[in-house]
Amino acid sequence: MSDQHVPHHLRDIDNPPSYLTEAQQQNWISAAKKAKKNYQRKQQYPPFIVPPQLYNVIYIHKQMTGQTMEMLIEHVQHCNEFTFDTESEKSNKKLALIQIQTIPDQLPSLVILLELAHLPPLESQLYTKIKHFFQLVFRSTNSLYSWGPLDKELLPAISYELFMWPIPAPIYDIQLHFNKWYAWALSHCEVCRLSIDTNVNTNAINYHTTAPSLSRPCHCHESSPYRINEKWSLQQAVIFIYKIFIDKNETFNHWAHGLDPIVSTLPEAKRLSMIRYAIYDCFATTLLARPIIEYWPFTKIENSGITELFQKARSPLSINPNITISNIYQKSHQKSKKHITTNLELISDDDDDNDDEIYLNQCRAPVRQALPTYEPISEDEITINQHHLSTCTTLPMYEPISDDEQSQIVSPDAPTQEINIQSESEMNIPPEQPQPPTLISLHRSRHNRRTATARRHRNKKRNDTHRSHRYRYYVTRPVHHRFSMASIKVILERHNIRYTHIKIRNSSLIIGLKHHHMKHQAHQQLPYATFNRLQYYEHHRRSRESRHHHSHESRHHYFYESRHYHYHDSRYHRHRHHSRHTHYAT
Repeated sequence: MSDQHVPHHLRDIDNPPSYLTEAQQQNWISAAKKAKKNYQRKQQYPPFIVPPQLYNVIYIHKQMTGQTMEMLIEHVQHCNEFTFDTESEKSNKKLALIQIQTIPDQLPSLVILLELAHLPPLESQLYTKIKHFFQLVFRSTNSLYSWGPLDKELLPAISYELFMWPIPAPIYDIQLHFNKWYAWALSHCEVCRLSIDTNVNTNAINYHTTAPSLSRPCHCHESSPYRINEKWSLQQAVIFIYKIFIDKNETFNHWAHGLDPIVSTLPEAKRLSMIRYAIYDCFATTLLARPIIEYWPFTKIENSGITELFQKARSPLSINPNITISNIYQKSHQKSKKHITTNLELISDDDDDNDDEIYLNQCRAPVRQALPTYEPISEDEITINQHHLSTCTTLPMYEPISDDEQSQIVSPDAPTQEINIQSESEMNIPPEQPQPPTLISLHRSRHNRRTATARRHRNKKRNDTHRSHRYRYYVTRPVHHRFSMASIKVILERHNIRYTHIKIRNSSLIIGLKHHHMKHQAHQQLPYATFNRLQYYEHHRRSRESRHHHSHESRHHYFYESRHYHYHDSRYHRHRHHSRHTHYAT
């Protein structure tokens, strides 16, 4: 293709604008390289096209009808798999669009475009139905697919109170596992295995194994262009697996301007191009989700079609053991479950050989060993050496020692050594009660065995878990941008709101609470317009009057003290002056 047909957004990488700063020029060059690479791939591969009869697009915003929302809720109730994606507004980098594709039992599937900038009022019935929709989507029995960390992408949407946080449904980050799966698929290529079997068949050697030798890499598929732990781009993954192209030219855009023609302010051609990009990002992730999760080989992917991947599988998902969930809620749940199982194994009755050795970290109450019973020892009897008692783990039963045998007692450690024994009355030492033996663990604690790097990693995971529970119960209120955190805390204390954490996201104040009844109490005690513009100026006026009143009282107190001091000082001087004149007169 000639240069005159190259789109105008492709820039000359060697000549960035001179009026930009150094950092802006680097961003400009990086964007130009991405645009050039996108254009080259567009010319090289056929476009990704899904037949229109396989899907329907639903827009969620303040102008949608209740009937459409009820139809959507009815459809979601029978789905257990969903693909997610998000887009941010170009001007302020805030979350503006959430794309959800359903994977139903029967096609067509639905692609839901939730426009956060055009949501209905929080108290409306439509908003309640939207919350019920998310409650059905985020059920713990469902599976959510995404290309990237979905829990981090949906974190800014907490302020809209559309769903509970953290998300109980398991999230599978397909991008996180694609690199490992691709390396496995290259080593298990059936086409190359058959070619190896054919080549070695002349030597009467049978190579019917499940995978080719690692020394003979796959030749029918390209090797990975990424490093071992490097993440693939969605466009590159679709090209390598399906040899088709998805256009990423509309990534950075004004997504807050609306996509539905009812609320959109975009030109028609631009709006349609953005809609195609939004829905095809979900389609591409859906194409890759099941093959990655179940570890399909290349031949199975080539024999499957879009219809099979866009609807629910007939048999339950057989998730590969290498696939892990990526959301915080499920990680903490599995960790606690594993911890409980480990503790149960430690104290099980199967290990009869280790019943005599129980460490303190296996139980909460202190372990005390049963002591043998002893007969009372009279004053005439010998007192056993205390040091010998402390070194013995079990105390044998001793017979009373006669007076004739008190003169000589042979130590077991030194047969020829004589030990002088004094009676208890001569030593004047009160008899001591026998103490239980001290349990000493022969192993270091797990905390001391950890390295500094392991401790930092564990602390980070614990902090992430605790941070995820900060806003498990929360309320949101719109907040004026001039409110400071100190002023917000004063107002919350004035309304008797016992909060745990507060933060401001997307012009909304998120107030974390400890219990669900505190959330109900906060909804009643804290008006919705507590932190708007008018209340800010009212709070500012009250603060100014309070400072003025306090300053006036301080000045009045100082003036009163000064007058009192000058009054007594003048009386003192008058008294001195009168006394001096009286003295001279005499």
